[in-house]
Amino acid sequence: DPSNDIFTDTIHVWNNIAVRRPLIETFTSSTCGPCAPANVTAEALFAQNPGAFTSIKYQADFPGLGDPYFTLEGGNRRGYYAINSVPRMEIDGGWDQNGNNITQEVLDDYISVLTFVNLSATYSINIKTIEVDITIDPFENIQSNNLVVHAAIIEETTYNNVQNNGETQFEHVVKKMLPDDNGTSIPSLTGGQQSTLNLNYTFNGNYRLPANSTQPINHSIEHSVEDFSNLMVVVW
Repeated sequence: DPSNDIFTDTIHVWNNIAVRRPLIETFTSSTCGPCAPANVTAEALFAQNPGAFTSIKYQADFPGLGDPYFTLEGGNRRGYYAINSVPRMEIDGGWDQNGNNITQEVLDDYISVLTFVNLSATYSINIKTIEVDITIDPFENIQSNNLVVHAAIIEETTYNNVQNNGETQFEHVVKKMLPDDNGTSIPSLTGGQQSTLNLNYTFNGNYRLPANSTQPINHSIEHSVEDFSNLMVVVW
């Protein structure tokens, strides 16, 4: 029918795109039986994709008396996602499933999402003080009143929080969020205009291993860092 052979579409052209590195937030506990195989599944996949993602883990305050390395900030993150079961995994704040369900296909799907902000950071550790320098480089305008930069200090591997689920080591355990679980609000972003953010935190007092999650670390007077040279920083 030549009388209606008209087609209209919209083409989007971007100046640039960034390499996406999905954020994988895992809620787990050393008192949770199903968490052990879920962590094994996830870590096996992570080992096959070095540098392609970012993994952090919040130790939960259940089942039972919960993980000794539970923090109130981690509990608030769980509340933010309305999570009531572990193991639970959030990928870029969207994929909400049991960690046993993560696959290469799922990870690849998130890696392929178009990204228009290049977020980079460096950190340094001086005894018990961690300093973080963050650069936000937007390629396009991002207008929003709800933009927040989150940062978390994590310990690459911990051992002292062993309980009853058979796990003997725990990877990427969140120790402290900067400045807390609310993050740092930032204004709307303008394409081509870089901005920077500087954060720092000094761990107070001495190490304490809580008996369980009912006695969480009080960051104002103590910490649960097993090895300060084993700390890392995650920014999103």
